[in-house]
Amino acid sequence: MGFRIRACLELDTGAGRMRPMEGLRGIAVLLVFLQHYAMQSILHIDLSPLGAEVAALLRNFGTLGVELFFILSGFLIYRMLMRRRPNLRSFMARRAGRLYPAFLAVFIPVAIAHVVLGTGEIPAQWARAAMFLAANLLFLPGVVAMEPLMAVAWTLSWEMAFYLTLGIVVPALDLPRRPRFARVALILAAIALVTMASDRLPDGIGLFASPLPALPFLFGMLLFEAEDAGAWSVPGMPALGAGLAALTIGHWFAPSPLGRTLMETLALSLLCSAAYRGNNIAAALLSTEKLRWFGNMSYSYYLMHGLVVLAVFKAGALLFAPLWPAWTAWLLAVPIFAASLLAGFVLFAVVERPISLRPVRAPAAMLVDPPARYPD
Repeated sequence: MGFRIRACLELDTGAGRMRPMEGLRGIAVLLVFLQHYAMQSILHIDLSPLGAEVAALLRNFGTLGVELFFILSGFLIYRMLMRRRPNLRSFMARRAGRLYPAFLAVFIPVAIAHVVLGTGEIPAQWARAAMFLAANLLFLPGVVAMEPLMAVAWTLSWEMAFYLTLGIVVPALDLPRRPRFARVALILAAIALVTMASDRLPDGIGLFASPLPALPFLFGMLLFEAEDAGAWSVPGMPALGAGLAALTIGHWFAPSPLGRTLMETLALSLLCSAAYRGNNIAAALLSTEKLRWFGNMSYSYYLMHGLVVLAVFKAGALLFAPLWPAWTAWLLAVPIFAASLLAGFVLFAVVERPISLRPVRAPAAMLVDPPARYPD
């Protein structure tokens, strides 16, 4: 067990790793934690006027964490498919093996707890309960307009939908052999289509939710095209400045949720572009060891943190009913984050690293080009 813990604390320092990307994952999941902590604070703490303003700010900016995750996925998955060219079955099997072990390790106890506590989240009728649980296990809530049993799981639905869509489209259109301008034009057309659909159908259509979350994935694909061209479209420091400016403008002055998402996605993409270049302060800060370590266990942490935050606030409600005192908002953030970090690390050490991240040797027939240097 001690060896396993030491292994989980070590960082891969192999050549060719995109270290700033690992740090970006850490920033993304920290933003998500702050969002969920702020949401529970608003619900359970008798906040002062200043505390309420800070909580509202963290809740709003915390949504950037999910958008950043989607951009990183768009970059990595598109990069993998373009360079490795796996067949659909092996690709989706690898993706399922990446997501499901840690997810099931959390989802099954959560489902049992809902049944035992009688929360009403799972339908009482056996047939409806079976359909609801099956939909959650298939990662449908989020893409389909229904609430997931685990709040954070809606993002996994979009991840899986993106994997499947791209796993079909890239080989079907033989994109690795197409000219770059044709691929970029196709991605831009998809961005325009998603934008128009989100504007005209903000609540989705039929069973399906709004397609707006697809935008960051598409911007991530554009980032790969810029990297693959051998030069980023915007130099590092100008990209850093433009990204920060767009982030501020998008959040405070965008006229609609669609406009804000577009500006925020553009801003985060520019910041990613700046960080990937590796020759500016953003890249240096994102490459620090502790932030990279946090980023590399971000999936396990993402699954666990919300449960820890909710459990602590629910327990506190029994002690400080109906609302916690205002001072608790400032004192509890660090210990609750530490508790969630411990829970995430346990899941990472026991399930994710030994099962989902174990080395996989791809059959020679699966690869056309040498594998990408950054692990999937």
